[in-house]
This record gives sequence, C-alpha cells and structure tokens, in this order.
Amino acid sequence: MLFGVTASALRQRFKRAGFRCRTQREGAALAAAQGRSGIRPRQKRGPEHQSWKGGRYRTKAGYIRVRDTSHPRAGQSGYVNEHILVWEGCHGRPLPRGWHVHHLNGVKDDNRPENLEAMPARDHLRYLATQQKHVRKLEAEIRRLRALLKKHDGEP
Repeated sequence: MLFGVTASALRQRFKRAGFRCRTQREGAALAAAQGRSGIRPRQKRGPEHQSWKGGRYRTKAGYIRVRDTSHPRAGQSGYVNEHILVWEGCHGRPLPRGWHVHHLNGVKDDNRPENLEAMPARDHLRYLATQQKHVRKLEAEIRRLRALLKKHDGEP
C-alpha cells in the first residue's frame, strides 16, 4: 500500500483527475526497454527448470509419478503414475478406462510387473474391502493372543 491507499484506488483517482495510466503490459514493455524487468520471466518447465530432478518423484501417498506429457492419463503437470506405465508397457496396450492397477503386496512404490494386477474399479474396491475385513480379523486375533499371553505371564 502506497500512501495508505491501494494501487487500484490510486489508479482510479488519477483517472478521475484526468491523468492517463499505463496498462500493465505497457509498463512491462517500458521496463524491458529500459533494461529493468518489471515482470518475472515465465518459469521454465521440465528439464530446463533449475530444480529438475529427472522427471520422477514420490507422492505423499507413496506412489511414484513419472513425467510423460503425451500420455492420456497425464495430469495438468504432465505426470503419470509409474505403475500404470509399467503395466501398459508389459501388456502392450493402454489400461482400459475405469480400470485400476493394484499392487499385490500393498507396497505402492513396488512397481515390478509381477506385483501389478489390473482390474475394473468396482472389482478393485471389492478386493480392498475383502482385504480390510481380513486385516480386521487378524488384528482381533492378535489382540486375543496378547491378552492370553498377558494372562499366562501373570500366573506363576
């Protein structure tokens, strides 16, 4: 804030007073002509960017993403999940629409072909629900055995 007033308020007051204000584009062009850059240059992307690390990174969820801007499943950033690329490369065809690639051992960054299985989304959800039910049963069994062990250790 300049003089306790916003830039847009100043611009309006100048216009009302009869002064002509430059547009942002005109100001940037003048600054460039004078050798001072008023607007930052557009950020470089991909291998030209100063922070480029090879086009591969791990997401917070644990998946590996690979830069492939031409892939139909690439997001706005141009990255695709590596497990999809591996599955498609091994099977020689694109992953059908509405299908998911599942990591059989549950390790999200283990993208070996033998660890990947593709299935329709509804079958994938059903599979995950079955797995979760099985995990809950095993956790209950562990609790039961711990209680039994605790009881057994408490006796002389």
